[in-house]
Amino acid sequence: MAKFSDALRPNTTQRLAKEQAAFADQERQLAELRAAQAGKLLDDEPDDAVKVAERIVFAERRAAVINQRIDALRKQLKREAIDRRKQDKDASLAVLEKKLSDRAAAAARVEKAVAEFSASLAAYDNACRSAFADWSDTFPPFTFYESYSTSYMSRRIGGLLNMHSGAAPTLFADLPRRLGSLTENEVRIAASIISDIRSAAIPKPHNTDDEAA
Repeated sequence: MAKFSDALRPNTTQRLAKEQAAFADQERQLAELRAAQAGKLLDDEPDDAVKVAERIVFAERRAAVINQRIDALRKQLKREAIDRRKQDKDASLAVLEKKLSDRAAAAARVEKAVAEFSASLAAYDNACRSAFADWSDTFPPFTFYESYSTSYMSRRIGGLLNMHSGAAPTLFADLPRRLGSLTENEVRIAASIISDIRSAAIPKPHNTDDEAA
């Protein structure tokens, strides 16, 4: 857990802004000192000019250190930006994995529904035939009811789908085999996508503060 003092500490962006302001202030002071030194070079005694020169040397060193701190903070900003991008990628990848898992689950439902659809059509056809299989001789002639012993459901559905009705029964019966395992295919696709994204380099963001700097 982060300490309360850490929460109050300025972030890198704030520290950079502070150092940049300090550097600008140091440059202003240097300009004033150089102007003061120029005015004392013609004095009878060099003491004051020497003191100003010493102050200039110190101010120049301080400005150089501040400039180095600015460079270090800019590099730190870049590292933090890279870390954030990595965290964003990991979080987004976790979301994508969940969505691809949901997609595979949906494919499994489709696969089950297709198998049930094909099996249900076959069961309905069998039930239609079975209902009239043992026709009692106490009933009227079977020919009166023979048309009801065939469901024609596959042909009807095929017709609604603008399929050749004669081919529909065979196609529906063979549909699960033709489709194959939708679930396995989805799992394979998801694994490939996640692997590719995880190993891919993170693209540079557009219009970042680092680029503007």
